[in-house]
Amino acid sequence: MFFINKRWHSPHFSFHPIPHHIAYNLLHPWHLIPANYRKLHKAARDITTINQLVSLAYAIGGAFTTVYLWKETNDVSSIVKYNLIQYPTILLCYVISGLVLKKVQFKHLIKIGVLFFILNYLLLIFLGKSVNEFILLVGFVQGLGTGFYWSGYGPFIYKTTKDTNRDLFYALNASVGSFISVFIPPMVGFLLSMNLADKEISFSYYLSFFVTIIILLVSFFYSGRLLDYGVERLNVREIFSPLKLKAWKYVGLRDLVDGFHGGTDQFLGTLLVFFVLQREISMGIFNSFFSIMSILVTLKIGQSLIRKNRLKVGFIGAVFLTLGRFIYIYMFSFLGTVVSSIVGLIAGPLYGIGLASTFFDALDHSPDHEKAYFAYITLREVFLAVGRTFGAFMFLLFINNIENELAVAKYWFLLLGFTPLIYFYLTRRFEKLFK
Repeated sequence: MFFINKRWHSPHFSFHPIPHHIAYNLLHPWHLIPANYRKLHKAARDITTINQLVSLAYAIGGAFTTVYLWKETNDVSSIVKYNLIQYPTILLCYVISGLVLKKVQFKHLIKIGVLFFILNYLLLIFLGKSVNEFILLVGFVQGLGTGFYWSGYGPFIYKTTKDTNRDLFYALNASVGSFISVFIPPMVGFLLSMNLADKEISFSYYLSFFVTIIILLVSFFYSGRLLDYGVERLNVREIFSPLKLKAWKYVGLRDLVDGFHGGTDQFLGTLLVFFVLQREISMGIFNSFFSIMSILVTLKIGQSLIRKNRLKVGFIGAVFLTLGRFIYIYMFSFLGTVVSSIVGLIAGPLYGIGLASTFFDALDHSPDHEKAYFAYITLREVFLAVGRTFGAFMFLLFINNIENELAVAKYWFLLLGFTPLIYFYLTRRFEKLFK
């Protein structure tokens, strides 16, 4: 359920030996974050800081937005529509970004995205109980924020990291994200649970959205520190040219699967956990507990992972993620949530960190990637958008035509649990072609 993970160490996977001071690390994992933060290039450190500010904002306001919409609308299909409108909007932002890149830098795209994030939360505050009437507008604004932010963030990562340190970069970001998750969700959950016994929306939600806006403003101004990177203007006609390469056909199929998974997985996961735990404070404490356990593990895996074993490690992670999803849906109880999360303690960083860098690996092996990398990244977003839109549309079709909405949500969520195995298979196919 939560891809937060416990240590998995075996010589078979060619991890480096665990250092003798591991006990100290387990008791004081926080000191590893600044130590590894300093290992990154300044530009990579800056983008990490910005991303963690955005993650902090999400932990305060975004993580409970699905619950907020559920309480206001009591309608799963409205939440699906909120997400569905975002996916083509995100793709549109990538295309627009590529066309203006000669005049606009990546850091400007990030700042534009953050501004739309802020507008999204302002809409949630001012629309209040009328949000269901404007659900497509709110989703569209959120899509603009996500599209512009990631169209700047993704290419910036590619320019500021190398194959030798990307695993550490992703692990560091995940660890800091877990660190944030230790403290923020319980506090926000407690705030949101106040005077909500009658399930009416309280002032607490609007206060959390306001704090989120303040943090996003900090990230907006901090983005001015980012370096400028020159890039060729996107030629729309060349977006699909990488598909002439057999390897990139597998990359595209993989992103299609990833998009199908991502179209409904996150908000369904949040909603189902809320159905089990019932209160925001319970969700916050639960997430905090497993985040504590994940901080050290995620970072140490990123430090220890040997590049040639990424696929082996990713496969183990994919298997356990699927197993955890099956356990969760089969039991669908507090105990099932705990058990699946413990399974996730093994699977999350193995799958996530093991396969996170493989897209950039494919990009590194592609012709003319130094000049045309934004076209490759936009092609990826095309497949992601198609997969997300198709997945969300199919779920919406089922949820509107089957009376038992909870059953549809549960079994659709189970279906999505098998996508990591397909994702791994397609990754393995194109990685072989690049050898």
